[in-house]
Amino acid sequence: MAAIVVVEAAPPLPSSFYGTVLVNGANVPDGTVVSAWIDGVNYVDFETITFEGASVYSFDVPGDDPDTPEKDGGIEGDTIVFMIGSDTADQTATWHTGTNVELNLTATSEPTAPTISGLPDQFFDQDNLPPSDPIDLWAYAEDAETPDSELIFTIEGSPPTGAGVTLTDNRDLLVDPSFDWCGYIDVTVRVTDPGGLWDEDTLRVAVTWVCKGPLPVANQLAPQNEAIVLDLTDYEPQIGDGTGMYWYVTGQKHCTVSGVYSEDDVLTFTPHLGFVGSEEITLHMTYPMGGEATQVLTLSWWDAETQGFRLYLPVATRGQ
Repeated sequence: MAAIVVVEAAPPLPSSFYGTVLVNGANVPDGTVVSAWIDGVNYVDFETITFEGASVYSFDVPGDDPDTPEKDGGIEGDTIVFMIGSDTADQTATWHTGTNVELNLTATSEPTAPTISGLPDQFFDQDNLPPSDPIDLWAYAEDAETPDSELIFTIEGSPPTGAGVTLTDNRDLLVDPSFDWCGYIDVTVRVTDPGGLWDEDTLRVAVTWVCKGPLPVANQLAPQNEAIVLDLTDYEPQIGDGTGMYWYVTGQKHCTVSGVYSEDDVLTFTPHLGFVGSEEITLHMTYPMGGEATQVLTLSWWDAETQGFRLYLPVATRGQ
């Protein structure tokens, strides 16, 4: 019996191409994928490089292996469609085995807007107001066509000065609220490409007011008909430089009070003529960012002749 010899056909040589790559008449970023397609099937990819100032590609489009049941490459006469990224090249080619053709590829791409998203909200309270770390806007923006350094970042509108929102070096968003600002503001950041296309994202800056009461003020004692003078500066909590805090009084019945809401924080309590005894008043300290703290304080005037006091109690409690 004669031997049976199985002969396998050699795979065809590829159809090769090389050349420059331009989109909208300009070089493409290195790493842009150029691909070859036949009948909707992608057979080869190449990431562009720059050579002698031009974006270039080079690849082999494989031929179909006749010894496999599926089609795994080109056959004579197939039309090859080229893609530059997601754009279809203006040029096509015909697959021929064993050729190496210079084919410069071009495409026209509709510009796409940059995107920006995910900007982190910034939350503080007045007990903890260090400057936050700069927010690197380049990390939150994307543009397939434009380097980050060529994008333009702006803050839309006019956030209140106290919120401390600023933009530096067309990159870093700084949030540094002042000690006397509280509340919240939504800050919108816009990114614009050189062609004027843009996108926006919004973050919230919020500062929670923390009630910081005054240091306790001691009860006050003075001779009859002598004014009690209280300098309250040292009793204020340390919030920033202390400006914007004011004092006023309620509940006084046997004295007059001067200096309320003054810049020097000095209150003078002048007793009614001949008054001897004690009464409770309420000190109010207001904050520059709103709100106030209070303290009940006892003022007493003693009789210079008898060294005595009379305690003035509410009518409802007398005789109990």
